Amino acid sequence: MERTERNRIISFLIYTFTISFGLYFLFLYSLKDRDYYTSFSETRQLIQSISKTIILISPAIGVIITRLTTGEGFKNLWIKPNLKGNAKYYLTAWLVPILLIVAGGFIYHLVYHILIEEPCEALSQSEKIQELIASNARIPESYKIDYINDILVPIVLGPIICFISFFGEVWGWQGYLLPKLSKFFKPIPLVLILGTIWALWSTPSTILTYSSHAEYYDIPYIGIIATYIFSIATGTLSSFLCIKTQSCIPGVLVYSVIYSTSSLAFILFDSPIDPFLGPLPTGIIGCSGFIAAAIIIAIVWHRNYKKETLTTHSENKIII
Repeated sequence: MERTERNRIISFLIYTFTISFGLYFLFLYSLKDRDYYTSFSETRQLIQSISKTIILISPAIGVIITRLTTGEGFKNLWIKPNLKGNAKYYLTAWLVPILLIVAGGFIYHLVYHILIEEPCEALSQSEKIQELIASNARIPESYKIDYINDILVPIVLGPIICFISFFGEVWGWQGYLLPKLSKFFKPIPLVLILGTIWALWSTPSTILTYSSHAEYYDIPYIGIIATYIFSIATGTLSSFLCIKTQSCIPGVLVYSVIYSTSSLAFILFDSPIDPFLGPLPTGIIGCSGFIAAAIIIAIVWHRNYKKETLTTHSENKIII
């Protein structure tokens, strides 16, 4: 049984990485050229756009191909929400990432203005409102609407809107690979291994993202380091919730919340965006809240580790 599971893990990784890196080198490698929009035809750009989409869902494609080619079938897909008795984990998946994003943004704000540079003269939207309140001036209606849209809409509706976008990615890593790896590794090595694999898979997208910034154009490996830290830090929280619920849905929710509310770190604090440092959670300092949470979760989870199988899903019993 262990040999079969190892073969399935290897097959899944081969299929997923082949799709991701294959499309990158075939159609997207030239995107590192910042003038590609003027040098390529519309057809070429369409192909590149489709390639990007396929890369994002390549983990889900890898799951389907692996299940078909290895005879595993389509039982125990880890896509059932399993809401009964797990409300606290879903509430955690929705609210905790928001708190960690704000915490990371605040820490970056302090670090930037104390150690790096004096505060910017430009005021953020929230600070403009606060200034008007302090002076007893009437707040323009447009400010009120923008403030509500910038804060409340991402928190309430953002995760729902982004849910589908992240399903294909998270289902592969935390709905398929996570339960299989959990049969072989304890919590700390589990999250480190999964985070490393996830970050490596993200390398093409990371290179493209950082190559679009002039200051990082020739050194995209900085982005790879940041992505590695981000993957492990956020993956620890989401993996813990997925294991507890035996479903990938909390993981999808975590990343949907992170993506839809990451701008809060910029809206609430008057700090310029640095792709590598912050205040967005993809920056190393902006991710500090997730890093601290990941360390606490990993240690507690590891200490409470018990060798006992969960029988809720008989096909894939896992160890926690």
